[in-house]
Amino acid sequence: MKRNILVILICLSIVFTAGCGYTLLGTAVQALHLGVQAVLTKNTVKWLGMEVHNVTTSLSNRYAVDPNEKGVIVIKVKSESAAEQFGFIEGDLIKKVNEYETGNIKEFYKATKKVKKAEEVVFDIIRQGNFLTISSGPLKKK
Repeated sequence: MKRNILVILICLSIVFTAGCGYTLLGTAVQALHLGVQAVLTKNTVKWLGMEVHNVTTSLSNRYAVDPNEKGVIVIKVKSESAAEQFGFIEGDLIKKVNEYETGNIKEFYKATKKVKKAEEVVFDIIRQGNFLTISSGPLKKK
């Protein structure tokens, strides 16, 4: 099932809390045209200009992620995509999408299907061992 191309007005809000207890906040506003339908293949999901994969030994070594950690690893971020505007980088481990657990690519795919237009998207991730929350503004129809 294909969805229409959507315009996303992104209010990027990144909250980064490190072990020393400080918080870094950043805000940016972008308007983008993109397809929001996630594409599931055997080993990956492509969504919002990023490609994610299950945690494997090879990927956990490449990105210094615990191989026993549940989640999906961002292995590619397209330039000028929504994912790049949100602040995703390769090696990010996505744990949740809008409070839905994303322990593997099937769960991530199901979570993306639950994202509705006019809804904020909130991602809980781990980046380089630190927890990070990335949130967008609502998805809006073109």
